[in-house]
Amino acid sequence: MKRISIIRGDREKPLVLPNGDMYDSTLILSDENEKTLFWTGNVNTDHTVGYKGGILAEGEYYAICGKRQNGTLALYLYDKRYGIVRRKEDLPDKAYYLPSLIPNPNHNGQKIMAYILIHQGGTTWDWSHGCLTILGEDWEKFIKHFRVDETALVCLKRGAFYRRL
Repeated sequence: MKRISIIRGDREKPLVLPNGDMYDSTLILSDENEKTLFWTGNVNTDHTVGYKGGILAEGEYYAICGKRQNGTLALYLYDKRYGIVRRKEDLPDKAYYLPSLIPNPNHNGQKIMAYILIHQGGTTWDWSHGCLTILGEDWEKFIKHFRVDETALVCLKRGAFYRRL
């Protein structure tokens, strides 16, 4: 199984977008033999600055590759307790509810968030309501390593320059 390691806030000088969104994290994709397939320092791990929602808590999750409604691919994060499945549709809705670092007004102030993806981000804003985004040119290099219904292990942890919001 592939492993996606994300180190939140490990870039001393992050890429800051005009709206204040920051690509301040590193992602390392490795295969089952721990060989690095891809890495980038252009990852955003919080919500868009103007959006008030949750921020995914550090931890281990599974992610399954699937098509979004717009036809693009994304990785759908879900709770590891549900194990490896064949298709994202095989998971119950509650599998997609994950812990948040902060109270989420979209869930009555609870520290939870739902349907968190790893998807492409942009250069004018990160297009995220709490998802993990990879800057555009790096996205294509990353997603080419996945096929629909493939599962990966995602490990999210804090880096040296993490600043609590």
